[in-house]
Amino acid sequence: MDILAQRKSTGNLSGFLLANGRPTTSSFIRKTAYVPQDDNFVATMTTSETMSFYADIILPKTWSKADRRARVVEVLAAMGLKHKQRTMVGGTLPGGLMLRGLSGGERKRLSIAAGILAAPSIVFLDEPTSGLDSFAALTVMGYLKRMARDNGHIVIASIHQPRSAIWSMFDKVTLLASGRLMFHGVCDDLVPWFGHLGYPYDASLHGVASDWALDLVAIGFHKPKRFYGQTITNMEQLTRASNEFVASYTAQSGILPFGGGNSSMIGSKSLGQKMQARMNKMVGVQPGASAAAGGMSQIARLSGSSDGDMYVESLAVTSAAGEGSFDAAEPVQVSTKKQGKWATGWWRHFISCYNRELLAITRNPADVAGRTMTFAWVAILMGLLYYGMSSDASSIRGRLNMVFNNLVFFCLMPYVSMSLYCADKKFYIADASAKLYRSHAYYPAKVMAITPFQIVSALVFCFTVYGMTGLRPGWEYILQNGTISTLLLLISVQVLHCCAIVAPNQDVAFMLSIVWTAIQLFFSNYFIMFSEVELYGITFLRWFSALCYAFEGIMVTEFGNMTYACDKGLDSASLTMLKTMLPGNRFLNMPVVQRGLESPGADCIADTNAVLHYYGFDRTFGKTFGILLGYLTVCHVLTYMAMIFVARKERR
Repeated sequence: MDILAQRKSTGNLSGFLLANGRPTTSSFIRKTAYVPQDDNFVATMTTSETMSFYADIILPKTWSKADRRARVVEVLAAMGLKHKQRTMVGGTLPGGLMLRGLSGGERKRLSIAAGILAAPSIVFLDEPTSGLDSFAALTVMGYLKRMARDNGHIVIASIHQPRSAIWSMFDKVTLLASGRLMFHGVCDDLVPWFGHLGYPYDASLHGVASDWALDLVAIGFHKPKRFYGQTITNMEQLTRASNEFVASYTAQSGILPFGGGNSSMIGSKSLGQKMQARMNKMVGVQPGASAAAGGMSQIARLSGSSDGDMYVESLAVTSAAGEGSFDAAEPVQVSTKKQGKWATGWWRHFISCYNRELLAITRNPADVAGRTMTFAWVAILMGLLYYGMSSDASSIRGRLNMVFNNLVFFCLMPYVSMSLYCADKKFYIADASAKLYRSHAYYPAKVMAITPFQIVSALVFCFTVYGMTGLRPGWEYILQNGTISTLLLLISVQVLHCCAIVAPNQDVAFMLSIVWTAIQLFFSNYFIMFSEVELYGITFLRWFSALCYAFEGIMVTEFGNMTYACDKGLDSASLTMLKTMLPGNRFLNMPVVQRGLESPGADCIADTNAVLHYYGFDRTFGKTFGILLGYLTVCHVLTYMAMIFVARKERR
């Protein structure tokens, strides 16, 4: 199913996919729709908003907004969802919260509605009844039957063990087993064919014919004869039955097997000519007459044989109207003319993705609101801890520790949103598989949607702590502190987002993120000076520590060219600790030294440039800003490249 719908790009794929007897082009996907087993809807969007998103992207750019809206209403009405336009899709939100919304059957119908929005000629459905109860499954298949009967769509669905009412809706069936074609044709011919092979069907013993057929071709486990009758029990019997059907079918259709990659000629006629001749015969067109008005479409179905050859089987079915028309007056062929890859331009893709991202993050309590509240209460707690620091030299140590703790928070805070990053990956890969929009429109749209909220969260934290603790006064210092802190948060978020994209699951994403975080902490120049490291060679990792750059920037902002009064001297506790730490220093016991330390005089000042010199910090704010901005840019480039690579690797 994925191969026929051109949604599969991984694995060792070979063979040919033809439409109207000709190889399909990249525009074939524009004429088809693929409804996957699991939908890819944003739970916080309404039914109408979801359909409008698809309409803005896949409907022709010549359509006005009113036309697109009318089309959405029309399709929702056809799917029985018109009264649910304002209902949330619902489901599990990224972060684990549950949101009530559409039922399982309604979500499946919404998936179908999104698929037929652009009036495709062919609709592929991957297990449309999976996860539904018996009644919901029957309802969905009823809609599909009416689509094929009333509107001329080709409906191709994979289905497992359909109930008798659903089985009776199908016109043709293709039975596959162990990668082999066992039968293709009218449903009523299934039982006679296998009876011809020596596998009779007994309704009283086997039940519904569809269940019996599935049981018949299933091998690998014991099948007692009293329950299954005469049945296929091993691969040899399965292969023999498959070969007999393929030989019979190709002989009747006039299509000969071919292999070795030579598809230019099959027998005495080209494959396209044989398909066209068979199509003309079926619709009653005489040789030499034009069949363009006859409007029978074909899709090529590939199946493997025991010797590795490939067979092409032409499936003649009535197609839907062309793009932009829902109620087809007469069937047309599936167009194979090369068209543009996208129905709409880059800007509409960007705006649509931007609006969807805004709805997703603003309506999820665990996203914007939850993150901002977390930043706020941690900032208040930090502010209370360092509240009212003095403005003399005794506060230098506290200011230094608080500055570093704040920066560490910005490195660790994005971990609470890891589930959101993993969910973003899932959404993008599913959309990329469907070739829904341009990746270079999606990524900047996402960044522009979420970045303002991240900046607000960072500034809420910075300004709250700044005001409560009494850091260096002056609007320029407040602005510099907020800028550096925000850049560090954006870098941390982007690195964790990149790890979530690269990693196969959330656990591995955490592991990769911890590697980066460990480098930030260990090589921040706070816990140990680089000059003190015995194995100095490993200190090259400091160039990858955004925390080190940010720590330097904040320290320069807070302590650069700053002096603090030290006229109060050391308190008794500090003096006692100093004497205890240096018990052999006789000068500390001298009265004059003790008086100098306890009361150094009114002219005593502490120049904090010495602190910067001790840590080796000498970059200006401008240089630090440029380095962090470049770091963030590189992170975005790597994230985008990872997104493209993983989408191609993990695509269905």
